[in-house]
Amino acid sequence: MSITIGIDIGGTFTDVVSLDTEGNVAAFAKVASTPHDPGAAVVAGVDKILGMVGKDRSDLERVAHSSTVSLNAILERKGAKLGILCTEGFEDILVIGRQKRTDMYDLFLDPETPQFLCPRERMYGIPERLDSSGDVVVDLNEEAVVDAARRLVDCGVTSIAICFLFSYLAPDHERRARDLIGRQYPDVKISISSEVDPHMREYERLVMTAFDAYLKPVAETYLRNLADNLTSESSAVTLQIMQSRGGIVGWRQAAERPITTALSGPAAGVIGAGYCGRGAGATNLISVDIGGTSCDIALITGGKPLVTGEGKLDRYPLRQQMVDVSCIGAGGGSIAWVDQGGALKVGPQSAGASPGPACYGRGGTEPTITDASLVLGYLDAEEFGWGEVKAEPERAREALGRLGDKIGMDVPTLALGMHRIINAMMADAIKLASVDRGYDPRKFALMGLGGGGPVHAAALAASLGCRKAIIPPLPGVLCANGLLAAQIEHEQSRTFLRKTEHIDLQEMEREFTELTAVCRQRMAGDGVDPDAARVNRFAYIRYSNQSYDLEIALDGTEPVGATTVERIVGDFNIEHERLYGYSRSNQETTIVALGVVLSHPVSNPVFAYSGEARSVDEARKSSRMALFDLNEGYRSTDVYDRQKLPVAARIAGPAILEQRDTTTILFPGQHLVVDAVGNLIIEPSVG
Repeated sequence: MSITIGIDIGGTFTDVVSLDTEGNVAAFAKVASTPHDPGAAVVAGVDKILGMVGKDRSDLERVAHSSTVSLNAILERKGAKLGILCTEGFEDILVIGRQKRTDMYDLFLDPETPQFLCPRERMYGIPERLDSSGDVVVDLNEEAVVDAARRLVDCGVTSIAICFLFSYLAPDHERRARDLIGRQYPDVKISISSEVDPHMREYERLVMTAFDAYLKPVAETYLRNLADNLTSESSAVTLQIMQSRGGIVGWRQAAERPITTALSGPAAGVIGAGYCGRGAGATNLISVDIGGTSCDIALITGGKPLVTGEGKLDRYPLRQQMVDVSCIGAGGGSIAWVDQGGALKVGPQSAGASPGPACYGRGGTEPTITDASLVLGYLDAEEFGWGEVKAEPERAREALGRLGDKIGMDVPTLALGMHRIINAMMADAIKLASVDRGYDPRKFALMGLGGGGPVHAAALAASLGCRKAIIPPLPGVLCANGLLAAQIEHEQSRTFLRKTEHIDLQEMEREFTELTAVCRQRMAGDGVDPDAARVNRFAYIRYSNQSYDLEIALDGTEPVGATTVERIVGDFNIEHERLYGYSRSNQETTIVALGVVLSHPVSNPVFAYSGEARSVDEARKSSRMALFDLNEGYRSTDVYDRQKLPVAARIAGPAILEQRDTTTILFPGQHLVVDAVGNLIIEPSVG
């Protein structure tokens, strides 16, 4: 029997889901994350879930993993010792950046550029030059390349980024430089901008290439060791890694282009939300994934997550295709504190996995949202944290009591206030993520994910006026489930700066053909048949002289014709008006770039919902005192075993629904119904 596993590393817990040979969810579990050694939690999670289904590593067939290694290497500044080769005279690109000042009066403003990647003394200019058409003006000085590489290696550099002017038009110089260095120093990792980010704007291209090279040794070591650890003597495991765009690739491809996986964790949750949303008949969703340290917010329209090509990584520009996720520091571990003016605040500081909230009993003393939830009666101290943590309610009360004494609040008032503050923070973030993109949150359903999402989902949906809130069957491990629902996907794009009125249609078709060939080659390298994949083509269009562009999809793979350009320009005008409130159909337009995404479907995981109880009363397990309103005080609240609720069961709030991976809170005046596949559909209006 072959086993497929999805495994996602979070700030507090690592989530694991396994499928059997027929694609059914066989088991799910959580283990404590190990930030000092992420691979240890992955292996522990795999071994734990294999034990739960009575199997060993020889039964493993596929492991899909969202890796935080690349992101953590950047945040903790633990990447490779990097050197940079660029066109002579342009050695200061990384230092100069775009000359943006986020606060013009701050005399101690941090640099807007990621100078930590490479100090100025390790940036070497190479005599070579292309013009803006890609024609050679100065040929590559090969001796200078070898000499610069020697100097960099002599000072301990283990990875080199190469970024020459206009190389996206003619990559020969960069490729020759890479080959020269590779022959002399085969152990040095090399990233070239014409492959990492073949687009105009040299600063953004250099940043992407430098990040990629900075991560390469770290990512390759981690992924290779993980693949080796998961492989038994009798079985070779297919290890796949989630990309920031929401598709998975083989680990070797991920190691070769590690920058594409830097934001893989949030992407997995959004893919899982889209999959569950389609099962609930909701194609327009706000995905709210609340973990121990953060809240990740994304929009799904027409069943597909919004994708952006312009994001930030640790406040630095990141020009790559990624699921459009907004993140704020608000989660179960968020710490409550008092500012200098005496106002109560929550987050963004977090207790994390260690020491964790005060109720964990691991040395944490600051009051967190998890502590407040325990005090309010929303969580059960006896069934807490998958058995990985023994909750101690008294420690939670003591932590809240110390803070309450400072501002004259009793413990219940403080706990409810902490919840309302963090809910307001998350609601504001959701409004920014939706309204700023031209979407009205009142026309969306809200899906609560992660260990904390179902605790807050009903309150958030009511605050935002959403049509409904949806809690999927396994919300606490949906990121891991999303990994198993994600398609195998390869993406490639390239600058193609042409005015649409004078475009050469055959040239445009050749570009698409070349981009498709690159994606097919990568997919074949993963051992996947590219002939069975779907080709999606995109054009990135703007009004001439604008500084931003919009992604517009082309229909099918038919050869480009005059009507193709006419249609995508029309679609661009419609999308521009939706986003910005106006369009200029008579204004000249420019295609900035072309892109191709090659997608190979996988069998989606199936969760067979049983709902074994014959009635709602049979699913009721107990009651406990919970606080929803200070005027009403604590009130007896029914507690249900969520997994036993029968299909079509209706419950009126207040109620608490418990399951292994999370707890759902239904507030007074709200109602929910269990749909045919086990989703909880909450009517969020509070009467």
